[in-house]
Amino acid sequence: MLSSQQDGAARASLFSSVVWLVFGAASYLAASAKLVRPEFLSGRFLSYGRLSAVASVSIQYGWLALAGIGAIFYVLPRVTGSPMHSEKLGFLAVALMNLSVILGIAVNLGIGPQGHPFSELPNGLYVLLLVATLGVALNVVRTISSRSEPSLYVSAWFFAGAAIWAPLAIIFGRLVPLTGMADSIADLFGLNAVLNLWFGAVGIGALYYVIPRATGAALYSHRLALVGFWTLAFLGPM
Repeated sequence: MLSSQQDGAARASLFSSVVWLVFGAASYLAASAKLVRPEFLSGRFLSYGRLSAVASVSIQYGWLALAGIGAIFYVLPRVTGSPMHSEKLGFLAVALMNLSVILGIAVNLGIGPQGHPFSELPNGLYVLLLVATLGVALNVVRTISSRSEPSLYVSAWFFAGAAIWAPLAIIFGRLVPLTGMADSIADLFGLNAVLNLWFGAVGIGALYYVIPRATGAALYSHRLALVGFWTLAFLGPM
């Protein structure tokens, strides 16, 4: 049953991300070992290409994506002065993200790599991933709109940007039906958008929360931070 306990979705997301980090690192280690000893873990389902694709899915959408979602769900209530709009919606998004990773691993082991390095999910699972990120975006936007803090802290800007850019990166990078060179261009655009506008924005937003807390010093310049935000927004996918 989905829980409405405060920070419950954040804990579930961060715990899941640690599990996928360990699994993804082990998969990368096994794939690397096969470069030295090809007979290691012999079998069609444990080839280098399949293990490498499994590791990519685990690290990108298991570790980085879920760690980012956990950071957003934990920090956002603390910089807005309001609880998350819906812990249950947060749990649902985390569950869908985990499901897409599990199914992606099964597809890559059973059928083989999808032919898009670092984007090794079949399109059907990107739809599932899209639904998960839309749930995160709705939660973030509704939480910010109901904030009790009058000013919008820099972390909230970056978290809101990441939450909105994530589904857009999936739509334009993987779900637009293209072929040939156009497909390769869209794939690289989507990959850069995911790395910079999703993962990068969450990481920067977390730093803007952690560093002032750790040092006890106020942020040097709110305006300069916003310049960085809009620069990332325009140049990140490029």
